[in-house]
Amino acid sequence: MPTAVRVEPIQVSKACKPETPSDPGFNGALYSVKAFGIATTLVTVGGFVGIWAVRVSLGVQNVRGVFRSRRTHCVLMLYLPK
Repeated sequence: MPTAVRVEPIQVSKACKPETPSDPGFNGALYSVKAFGIATTLVTVGGFVGIWAVRVSLGVQNVRGVFRSRRTHCVLMLYLPK
């Protein structure tokens, strides 16, 4: 007859356990504000870096440069099908 093997539960320290609403120190509003702040920061930084990278790669210095660059690209696009 097979014998049952007893498995001891793993002891997890308090530092490894995520806070849950049952914990007295948990504040859902603060966690939400923190998550929203982190997400807003990442989107803002990503937007600025993306715009800066496109501006530098196209060599645009100001708004007039955007239209000059656009006109140049449109003229060059006419020669692509040939």
